[in-house]
Amino acid sequence: MTLDQLRTDLLDRFTAALDESDRICEKKKAIVMTVYSDGNRYDISRYRDGVIPAHGALLTEPPETNPYTYGLDADGRPCYSRAEHTWNKVYWEGFYHFSDAAIEYIEFELSSMKPVKLIRLLLENGRKKGFQFLQLNGLTLGRQYEGLSPREIAEQLPTNEICSLSLYHYENNRITHADCWSSFPGSGPENHQEIYTYNSSGELEEINAVDKDLKRRPIFVTSSELTIEELADQLAAQIGQVIGDTLSQVAFDSPLAIVQLNYREISSYHPYLMVVTVEEQEEILKESSYREDLLVDLFISPANHIPTLPDSYERLFVAFMNRVKDTNNYYAATRMIRKVANILTTEKLYGKVPVSPGFIAFSVDWSMTPDNNELAEIMLECGMSTETLANWQQKGIFVQDNV
Repeated sequence: MTLDQLRTDLLDRFTAALDESDRICEKKKAIVMTVYSDGNRYDISRYRDGVIPAHGALLTEPPETNPYTYGLDADGRPCYSRAEHTWNKVYWEGFYHFSDAAIEYIEFELSSMKPVKLIRLLLENGRKKGFQFLQLNGLTLGRQYEGLSPREIAEQLPTNEICSLSLYHYENNRITHADCWSSFPGSGPENHQEIYTYNSSGELEEINAVDKDLKRRPIFVTSSELTIEELADQLAAQIGQVIGDTLSQVAFDSPLAIVQLNYREISSYHPYLMVVTVEEQEEILKESSYREDLLVDLFISPANHIPTLPDSYERLFVAFMNRVKDTNNYYAATRMIRKVANILTTEKLYGKVPVSPGFIAFSVDWSMTPDNNELAEIMLECGMSTETLANWQQKGIFVQDNV
């Protein structure tokens, strides 16, 4: 089989799935146990030795918001799923199907009863041979497909939506490499290889993606000898050094007052830097007459944006994030990125860049809309002294909200 054949097979399967929503009812009949979660579980890509692990906590009762429901069959395997967006009132249902040739999961958006996600793991003699993933952007079949035939819809999906394919190659009964193809909205199709490396005991040690320019990028690194806390400590120290080195290469007009490490919960813990100099801070304090203006000008929209290059810590970062995802412990990642800020604050950027006496580095995800109480806690966790916090509160920033 080739990647082209794998793509054609995926399109054929999606075309057939357009008329298979009635199979959901069939799969519901096989449910002998129902479990719940607050996120996706039973990811087919994690299939090992005949089992798809839940890979995350399961609940006996549904959570209040955005619950996920899974129906398990008599063998304890997932056969049915349901997800909902509580606020937007959007619902999805899907089914799992197991055979000797493939394990597949197909999910439907209930208002249209059209498939919006298709995941398949192709098997040969019990071991994985190919992987197919197709997910419609926004988990809905968009208006651009209205009036098209099922096959015309399928033909447009690989380049319009999120799609990835992998074809695995073996030697001595273990994967040596995978030929891969992927496409994402706004960034065209791309081919790459994934190279598997094993230790002397035959255990998987590392997987590297190699692009068309032969640039290698780690996507899996084993770290079984370290705890997640030890990984976090080592990674925080390395990221801190990289940030210090990065800032030392920039000519600032005055010492730094604030270094902000922006990140996104779950999706990206690579910090994106925004800095405020003492001179800029004084000007903002002079011109901003409202607390909201101060918060925005000082902390949400500074003018100095500085990217960092993660190459020097990428391998350790991948090992840490593999562990975070395996344990579903994203709070450990939040603690790690805040520890980076704490190190930078307490070590005054290692003396590599002049800073103000009240200098603060802090990590924040503004998309989580932290309130003043949460911001104050973040600042203290990132190394701000209680005296500096009190000073900021006198200026109208981080004033404790009434509870």
